[in-house]
Amino acid sequence: MKLTANVNIKIKKGHLPHIIATLYKNGMEVSSANLADSDNLWDSYIITAVYSSRKEFNRLVNGLKKVDIVKEIYVSNSLEDIVKGGLILTASKLPIDNRNDIETLIYGATALAHERIESGLALDYLSLSKTLALVSVFKNMKKMTTEHYMVYLESERDGAIISKFLSMNSYPFTLKYLMPEDVIKTIKSMEDSFSIFRFINSGDEGFELYRNILSNISKPVIFKDIDEDPIFLLSVIKAAMKRNDFKAEETTLGFLGINKSAVRATEVLHSFYSMKILGYDNKENIMMTFENSGGLATTIQNVVSSCDICIITDESLMDDVEHFLTPGSLLILCSDGIDRASLQQKGIRDMISINKSEQYMVMILSIRFLLGAGCLNFEANTVDKLSSLLSEYLSEAYSLPSFFAQEYGDLLKKLEGGLAS
Repeated sequence: MKLTANVNIKIKKGHLPHIIATLYKNGMEVSSANLADSDNLWDSYIITAVYSSRKEFNRLVNGLKKVDIVKEIYVSNSLEDIVKGGLILTASKLPIDNRNDIETLIYGATALAHERIESGLALDYLSLSKTLALVSVFKNMKKMTTEHYMVYLESERDGAIISKFLSMNSYPFTLKYLMPEDVIKTIKSMEDSFSIFRFINSGDEGFELYRNILSNISKPVIFKDIDEDPIFLLSVIKAAMKRNDFKAEETTLGFLGINKSAVRATEVLHSFYSMKILGYDNKENIMMTFENSGGLATTIQNVVSSCDICIITDESLMDDVEHFLTPGSLLILCSDGIDRASLQQKGIRDMISINKSEQYMVMILSIRFLLGAGCLNFEANTVDKLSSLLSEYLSEAYSLPSFFAQEYGDLLKKLEGGLAS
């Protein structure tokens, strides 16, 4: 993650190159450096610095305060100023610059839309078709905590991306519930106000809530942890198998840590490819769900020793996992907290890291597909087909193409033209 800050600095004349070199030497970049003021001895600059570690950035700024060529230095974080108040903002499609705009444009547009609605064209003149709900659910939540606020922030983040690349209005909201029926009742009462519901999480009930929502809601529904995450994971697995010449019927997969994404991926791979899939988790209930989806629950040692590809989703298992790894292991790492350097020291060279920050691509493509195809949810065969399509576009580093790349346009054409066939 990269951050930006404006460094307002007053330095002795001629020493700007030294300051810039110091920033780069400490792993930072300079986006711009503009002269703000000058006298016979000192120059004042506004330097836009790009950095990834706030701790290192603050350490450098404090160090520069003690350098004799620096007279003054203070920092204003332009990104932080923008972020205050949230990441999304609902805005008018019509310009509002004066009182006349409100009375003629806004009220005039409303009157026009009223006429069209009365003539039966409501859906053409309302934003319902472009309105998306970003739902997070929490059981027995008494009040909002840091965890809940973090999830809400992630909803805002996704909403900002959806607004930009799908031109849709996204509304985050958090549901407190005691029983799954509470969630279903609330969503049911709101479904006429949204064109699609995207669940950021699936609560404690997971697949039970997922199945109940799909069977009771008449609008398209996507779950991040049960639809989007497995689609991306499966695309990486399929690409890794192809690049290593692994045939499905001869390949054994192993999950170390079984989450909802692993369960859904197992269901797809077992159903369509009859693959042998082993798994371990320290929670008995998720192991039972895994076996009901076609997997075989076993020990960590058996997973590592028996599998051609090991998929590690739980970093807390690594101390036990590392005892059994060999240099020939092919690993897919699904947790940011796994120490790659430690694995490399053990001779492990074949490691694929799933970059979670890129999964917004799957979010956009999933919403595009459901709305475009007129589907209400992701059935297993659709998850399989979409993951196969995405696997064709993964880079050597298993990254999806940027929204701004030609490959993304090609991907969209294939998505719209051939996935459902």
